[in-house]
Amino acid sequence: MKLMTVDDALEELGVGCFTVQLIMVCGLGWLADTAWITAVISATVPVQYEFPGLWELGSISINPADYLLPLLFACQGVGGVIFGPVADSFGRRLAFMLTLLVSGSGGVIGACAPNMLILVLGVAVAGVGVGGNMPVDGALAVELCPRSARGRLMTLLTIFWSIGGVVMYLVAWAAIPNNTCDPPDQSPSTKLGVQWAPLVEFCDPADNRGWRYCLGNRASPVLSPHEPF
Repeated sequence: MKLMTVDDALEELGVGCFTVQLIMVCGLGWLADTAWITAVISATVPVQYEFPGLWELGSISINPADYLLPLLFACQGVGGVIFGPVADSFGRRLAFMLTLLVSGSGGVIGACAPNMLILVLGVAVAGVGVGGNMPVDGALAVELCPRSARGRLMTLLTIFWSIGGVVMYLVAWAAIPNNTCDPPDQSPSTKLGVQWAPLVEFCDPADNRGWRYCLGNRASPVLSPHEPF
């Protein structure tokens, strides 16, 4: 009876249908991850139209919309810390599916947010899922690809990261311009480069759904029924 390691068995099998499907699944995971970053960037300005006002934090005032992207990045770090041990303890497949569930749930919360606080919560939840998905995707691809083709396949996998940004920008380009409130009249402070800080609401949510379409677009693919592997 011939004994071999899993790595040797994968090398003997070579690159086949399973490997192609694996790279597609992991690549689409990375595509969805980078699309989240692009979606939050694209939504920042329309969100300020719909949820104007500042948050008071002690002696300083901040515009929370400006911190959605840093919040997403910070929560990605949290997700990586959480789902790395989950993948080691309970398996890559379960961790992969959980990261999709968490990021998709964040998208639903954000897309349906009635106020800025709920939107912040949705972005935070999505960030945790995205941050967990990135290392789990990479671990799946590295561990289950044939050794001789691993370098080429991992290089191919990174292409999906760039494609995700392009795809999401196209979605935002189609959804936001025709579904966003008109910008407010510029004040002298805005023309001088000082960030605009609205004091009153002036945007009807029914006319400002473009950013919601972007976040909802991020949620629907990862929450749809599927069996990746």
